[in-house]
Amino acid sequence: MKHLISEELIQLSKLKNFGLVLIQLNTQIIALTENCEERLHLSEHLLLDTILAEESANTLKKFINSKPGTIQGQSIAATTRSGNIIYITCISCSTEQALILLKIDFSKKETDSFFYLESLLSNLGIIFYAIDTDFALLTKNFSFDQLFKNYFKIVPNIGDNLFEFIKDNEAVAETFLQYTNKCLAGEYAVESVNFKSLSFSFSMSPIKYDNEIRGVAVLVMDKSKEEKLLEKLFRTNTNMVSIINSTDELIYALDREYKFLVFNDAYKELYTSIFKTEPKIGETTAHAQSDSPISVALKKWYQLAMEGESMHFETDIYNTFADVKLNPIKNTKGDILGISIYSRDISSIKESERKLAESEKQYKYVLDSVNDIIFQTDNAGNWIFLNRSWLKVMEYSVEETIGKPFFNYLHPDDVQKNYELFLPLIEGKKNYCNHEIRYVTKSGRIKWIRVYATLTHDDFGQATGTAGTLQDITKEKETLELYQLVSNNIADIICLHSLDSIYEYVSPSIVYTLGYEPYELIGKSPFEFVHSDDRKDLMFNLERENEELLIYRFKNKKGYFHWLETSRKTINDSTGKPVSILTSSRIIDTRIEAEQKMHQALEKEKKLNTLKSRFVSMASHEFKNPLAAIKSSTELLNRYLSKATIANAEQFNKHLHTINEEIDRMTFLINDILLLEKVESSAFVINKQETDIVTAIQKIADRQNGMQSDGRRINVSIINAPRNVMIDEAKVIHVLDNLISNAFKYSVGRLSPELSIQFDATKVKIEIRDHGIGIPNDEHDKLFNSFFRARNVNNIEGTGLGLVIAKNFIDFHGGNIYFSSEENRGTSFAITLPYA
Repeated sequence: MKHLISEELIQLSKLKNFGLVLIQLNTQIIALTENCEERLHLSEHLLLDTILAEESANTLKKFINSKPGTIQGQSIAATTRSGNIIYITCISCSTEQALILLKIDFSKKETDSFFYLESLLSNLGIIFYAIDTDFALLTKNFSFDQLFKNYFKIVPNIGDNLFEFIKDNEAVAETFLQYTNKCLAGEYAVESVNFKSLSFSFSMSPIKYDNEIRGVAVLVMDKSKEEKLLEKLFRTNTNMVSIINSTDELIYALDREYKFLVFNDAYKELYTSIFKTEPKIGETTAHAQSDSPISVALKKWYQLAMEGESMHFETDIYNTFADVKLNPIKNTKGDILGISIYSRDISSIKESERKLAESEKQYKYVLDSVNDIIFQTDNAGNWIFLNRSWLKVMEYSVEETIGKPFFNYLHPDDVQKNYELFLPLIEGKKNYCNHEIRYVTKSGRIKWIRVYATLTHDDFGQATGTAGTLQDITKEKETLELYQLVSNNIADIICLHSLDSIYEYVSPSIVYTLGYEPYELIGKSPFEFVHSDDRKDLMFNLERENEELLIYRFKNKKGYFHWLETSRKTINDSTGKPVSILTSSRIIDTRIEAEQKMHQALEKEKKLNTLKSRFVSMASHEFKNPLAAIKSSTELLNRYLSKATIANAEQFNKHLHTINEEIDRMTFLINDILLLEKVESSAFVINKQETDIVTAIQKIADRQNGMQSDGRRINVSIINAPRNVMIDEAKVIHVLDNLISNAFKYSVGRLSPELSIQFDATKVKIEIRDHGIGIPNDEHDKLFNSFFRARNVNNIEGTGLGLVIAKNFIDFHGGNIYFSSEENRGTSFAITLPYA
């Protein structure tokens, strides 16, 4: 028995109103269930025709020999051992091997067995219904209701005339009448029909009670959706359990006490893995006693289905995402006999959906990261897709734009132009469209857009719209216009060269500067026009990356050479790779001529300076020798006069003293001129040594103090800790001696001068302040000029060279000398020297 009929159907047969018999074609009973044996009082070894009335036996034999795969609905009278006659109804498929019979007592015009089968078929998507001879609906399943609801927008109730619902559809009504009348005449029908572009297979069988046809039973399956299951159900000879075991989906049914009515192998395997025991027909499911979260959820769903609610949802069960259907099992009175449950693992589908969503998210992220606008339009030119760059460029949000015509956003003057540019694409004369057009942003700004578009097509090759990109080239346009404006109007020659210097672009200004038309240089090397004497240097300088300006001679169209000054810049691509060279050149003939004249003038000046130096040296030498002779002669006269007795000796002494003073004055002047000439020559050097600056300054101050006949003294103050300084001591002493001498000389009859030495972090500052006659404000800027003396010095002796020499000495040390002065209130000179 078990190798032919599943344990599930055996257990199902034990329920009320079920009996199950397996009969071979020779009418030998090879297996039967307890319920059947108890009710029919049959044994497995008796021939069926010994317990049946002759007429019923013949009907059964005819039934057994009917076409395999048909759904039977006959009622056969059977005589029990006690002599009672009962009725058996055959409602399952006959096969070449055996027949399954379900016993029903037709004294009640209902059969629970129909409704268990109905529920299982509903979960498998099979449509099941039965009508009587007047086309009144006797029974139906959930799939039947769904079919009518989807295609006829109404659902018939039990007892309604089914033909009334379909008679307005001529094709359906004709097919229905044809095959129903065929079944009412006692024939069976297994056919395929097409309805609303869908393909259905159906099997219609007459329902007989006491050999009288009472109606028609019908099974219908949508071939387009359930082709594999249809083939298993109608084209192979398997029983119901074979069908539900042929799928990986979980299928099982429970009665009102949550006892198993039926289950397939897939559910059995899962149940066993969870509870470590196999489920059994007639036993209560372990979920009914479990308090696990999943069991609690299942019991809640079971209860809702037991109360008559059909449910279809997706949920996570045992780490598996499942599509779950629960339906109540009802008889014709609407009594709920139990529930059927169908569960399908859709984890892979959900994972695919997740991956698809993630892929779409990444795709959308990529699209929204692109600077260009990516678009799609329908056939009418309405936007149906835009990425987020639309908002950035056009200022409109994507949401407020979708569904609107693209030409609403074009510049009004460009609408007709855009149509003309698109026309060859629309007419199929070219595969793509690429042009530049003006758009207008939300704020009214004009944007130049480069459009690239192609047609989109459906599966039949019909155009459905366009797709492509919109690139904002406004800045590019503005830059190009500006570049053209500049290159067309400036006198400089703007050129673009390849990396080997070949001309690729030449600005029109070359016509006015060198006489060439731009095309005459394109494709040529600039070295063809460069003076032969300058080519070597020019090529060398081009190889030097840090060379900014190139100066060379360039031949104009008439054959004359002009001096050009060229700046160049290497143009790199987005990866930093050099791709071209940009140059800007101008004619500098005037400047070169001026520089040549200046060079000649400098040469002349250099010769004059040489002559001046020679003259100064010669003149100084020639002056010094006579002055020395005069000096020695006056000294001898003084000595002679001191020994002689002359009445007017006092007058002689006075004049001799004057001569000596003038000689000293001339000597100082000549020494200063020689020193200045030496300072301004290239041969002048300083020799720095570490020097105690405080001691050196104090010696100068002491010497100057000793020379003052009016008793004034210069006071020296020191600020911060003293440090030695790297200086040329003789030259710095010369500067300070001159400044201290001036402080005394220009402040006679006033307060004594002051001197301060301040040691800072990086330098030493020496300041000498007097309270003398000061320097007029309008003559401050001339103070360091050679031979300059302020107008208020009167007859105070001086050469006008001391400060000039002082400034040169301090400059050579890397220091600074500056002053502040107010006429008749005094002057302050300050010197700063670095320590090293």
